[in-house]
Amino acid sequence: MACGARLSASPEPQSPSSSIPASPAPAGPPESERDIWRGAFALRAMGLQGAGLAALLIVLLYVGISVLPNPTFRWIALVLYLALLSTSACYYLRERFTVSYRLTSQRLFVDRGILRRRTSEIELFRVDDVEVLQNLAQRLLGVGNVVVTSSDRSDRNLTIRGIQDPFQVKEILRERTRALRQRALYVDSI
Repeated sequence: MACGARLSASPEPQSPSSSIPASPAPAGPPESERDIWRGAFALRAMGLQGAGLAALLIVLLYVGISVLPNPTFRWIALVLYLALLSTSACYYLRERFTVSYRLTSQRLFVDRGILRRRTSEIELFRVDDVEVLQNLAQRLLGVGNVVVTSSDRSDRNLTIRGIQDPFQVKEILRERTRALRQRALYVDSI
């Protein structure tokens, strides 16, 4: 540039052949991870087993109190009643409070245990398939199991057991997986 030459703020015009072709707008900065869904075993998931056990307990209590003449038999019936009731309560409490699920915008977390907690996670872009399993009672009660198949080494088949609205959770998983894969495909193509 010669001394005293005039400087302009605008760039020199480029020829059309040297311009860079327009590309679609980038997918944007990576989104921050946020919670989408949280869940655990639902009481309704006990289904017909719970209803059958409740009926058995009522019959056992009725027989123990009104039909059996001997007080010893009444005590035996009461002990059986309490044993069955506590067994079903322990089963529900174990399922409800030892396993919880959390779905974020990028990962699925599974927390297991009470005293010793183990947290595992699956990156949603690794999810290959999602299916819902329900028996008749679960369909009637609106609960079910969601089976997540992934290419993750630690949890290839993860079952989210006994949750409410399993089809809604399946759709959320499918939509998030699809969105993350499309984003990854766009970044790979750049």
